[in-house]
Amino acid sequence: MNKYSIFKTIFLVGNVFLCQSCYEDKGNYDYQSIDEIVFEAFQETYVIHVGDPITIVPQFVTPLPVDADYSYEWVWMNAVYRDVYYNKYVWSNLKEWVDFSIDLPGGTYQFYYKVRDNKTGVEWISDSFTVNIENDIAKGFFVLSEIDNVGRVDFINFYQDKFDFKQDILTKNGSEIPPLNKPLGVACYSDLNSPAINATPSEGQYLVCVLTETGAYRLRPSDLFYMDLYNLNYAIMGTVPTGFYAKKIDHAVGSSSESTLIGSDNNIYYYYRPMNVFWTIGAYVNVYVEKRFNVSPLTASPSPAAGTVMYDMDTKSFVKRTGTGTAISYFTGDNFRNTGKDLIYIHARGIEQGTENVIYALLKDPATGEFFFSSFLISDGSQKFYQPLNLPKLNDARQFAMTYNYYANQNVNNGNEFLYYATDSQIYLYNIADGDNRVVYTATGEQIISHIEFVKLGNWGDHLMVFTYDPAKPADSCGKLEVMQVVPIYGDLNVAKYNNEKMEWSGFGKVIDADWKNK
Repeated sequence: MNKYSIFKTIFLVGNVFLCQSCYEDKGNYDYQSIDEIVFEAFQETYVIHVGDPITIVPQFVTPLPVDADYSYEWVWMNAVYRDVYYNKYVWSNLKEWVDFSIDLPGGTYQFYYKVRDNKTGVEWISDSFTVNIENDIAKGFFVLSEIDNVGRVDFINFYQDKFDFKQDILTKNGSEIPPLNKPLGVACYSDLNSPAINATPSEGQYLVCVLTETGAYRLRPSDLFYMDLYNLNYAIMGTVPTGFYAKKIDHAVGSSSESTLIGSDNNIYYYYRPMNVFWTIGAYVNVYVEKRFNVSPLTASPSPAAGTVMYDMDTKSFVKRTGTGTAISYFTGDNFRNTGKDLIYIHARGIEQGTENVIYALLKDPATGEFFFSSFLISDGSQKFYQPLNLPKLNDARQFAMTYNYYANQNVNNGNEFLYYATDSQIYLYNIADGDNRVVYTATGEQIISHIEFVKLGNWGDHLMVFTYDPAKPADSCGKLEVMQVVPIYGDLNVAKYNNEKMEWSGFGKVIDADWKNK
């Protein structure tokens, strides 16, 4: 018998014993049946708006057993998350998405859904599907609330001829902005170097900035995306000192090329894009004959290239920077130099009834408590008026507002000169033309007025934003906005309407600042 025959015989005998052993052990094993999972087809594409929840409930040909031990994954394919690429990224472990906050910026995303039997390790994978997150963030009211000393941004989006209130828009959009501790304000205006130096058109070339005592952060206007490069410090030349922060950014209404920054060091910095002049540490505007002075954070810039009016807090004097340079000069006259008074409010009204740019300033004598109201031209300091102002509750005023009157004020006020001032519960009108002084708004119930400001540009330019809050309500939803239309000649305030609906919204925190985002 050759070797091949011997091996063949051994192989056949072995198989006989193996089969017999398996048959004898039949029933001795813990056999586990596997329930086959068959998916119903997902939609090819699911469409939502940025910040909106999404609902996708997977369907199966046979319902899943109630007692099954399954786990679930929603897998994002070819993901770029926090600047890192992933071939597959598990975005959620929920069985189904019902009003799920997907927290992704605008864009198109490929997903598939996976079910895993945890007992057997068997997995079933769906066909891929697309989630299209439409970015409808464009124009609207950009609102900064303070909630337990931390800022939150809400946005009233104006899209496709309707308003949509988006609470906590940065969180819902997945914007990875640092915590907004000790919020100060917001700024929105055209700037070719925002959100980064030499920004491309796709990046926006528009500044949307949130200022806090712990940092200032620019956002990409199209989706409010943030990354470290968008930190405002990258727009400041030189070594930014530790602890420095921007208190305020002042820019002329309609300007896309210049602005001033008021720093926490009580200095003013100037930016003028056409000549590549940047805010620069050490290059202060508030220097006269090589002597630096402390400057008030209250400044006024009436129109592009007209300059900025400042207040020297050391000598109590008005100072101006004119044109597009950093050189400054002091206004002359007793009402401008060494006034001995504190600056309470200053405002630039642009071109007014055929004249040039006009400045309005409210001063207070710290010794007597008396108020003085002043109006003058920025060019040469020609005084329109300077007068004592003895108005009821003026000493209790916490907020002031005047219209911007940009481009001869072709909006609602027709050139009328109104000063509004707000106490905790009421808004008063002072009509500069005839001296009329009365209450034009009273907060309802226990609400407190937290902020008033006129809209600068857009369809609602020269409408007054009135923010109130109810301290008895939860801090994250106690606030309200009413957009008020000003009655020409008389100055009364009425809640504006759009498409027959009142322009009022609730759900803010305690609002400290707001601006109209125009892009």
